[in-house]
Amino acid sequence: MGDVRTFLATVVLSACASAAFTLVLVHPRQYPIARATHALEYRQRSTPLPEEPRVSPPLRVLFVGNSYTKGNRLPEMVRRLASAGGPELSVRASVIPTARLRTHWARKQAVWSIQANHYTHIVLQGHSLSPVQRAEELTDYALRFAKLGQARGSRTVLYATWPRKPTDEIYRIERGVETPEAMQRQIESVYLNIADRVDGWIAPVGRAFLKARSDAPEIKLFGPDGEHPSRRGSYLAACVLYSVLTGSSPVGLDYAPPKVPRAHALTLQQIAWDAVTPFAR
Repeated sequence: MGDVRTFLATVVLSACASAAFTLVLVHPRQYPIARATHALEYRQRSTPLPEEPRVSPPLRVLFVGNSYTKGNRLPEMVRRLASAGGPELSVRASVIPTARLRTHWARKQAVWSIQANHYTHIVLQGHSLSPVQRAEELTDYALRFAKLGQARGSRTVLYATWPRKPTDEIYRIERGVETPEAMQRQIESVYLNIADRVDGWIAPVGRAFLKARSDAPEIKLFGPDGEHPSRRGSYLAACVLYSVLTGSSPVGLDYAPPKVPRAHALTLQQIAWDAVTPFAR
């Protein structure tokens, strides 16, 4: 039997921070998420698949990022997916437009939030060009946030973003990233290295975007600027994040944002799960 079928962000906290929903799962499919050993290789976790249905403990998730996180109320989408399929999950967000993780560390709001709360997971989303142009800086500040979170019992989740559109000038000025596929490999390599160093998990959002571009080109994932996600793009990212945070497939969940057709939602759910499963054992 399949799985049973949530953001108004401020700089520091989302308005839905205190929202939490408790649901009893009926025969959920749970998959432990493996961490990366090094670039594009994965280590199988020793945790076995559960033999009996169970209710996961409440998840308390902090999102740290920029417009790729704030846009279309992404954390709220994740909460709504968990409301539809479980487990109980609440979200908070610290978002600064155009910010790098270095910016968040300097401005301290996310730091204070981590120190003052007990989050089960901290989702880190660096600037979309940082893996290409500032990999050492991104790694440095991701490690700082991860260490801070670990002291409070939090698991780090790396939100690996998508490559720029094929016509972007980045492919002319940066060596080694002449195509979106090459840029995606660089993004994943940097985030996988961080994940391995902090015993963290990677959310392969960019991989899901490339797969959607190939498998479902009729679904428009980007807004007018060709860089920031459309509502469908944010929903795809939310499905990936839901899968990684909970270990459960989003396929068949009955939540979809307004103006996202059911058929598109189902397609994006499956693409998200297909992108995540190489990380699951």
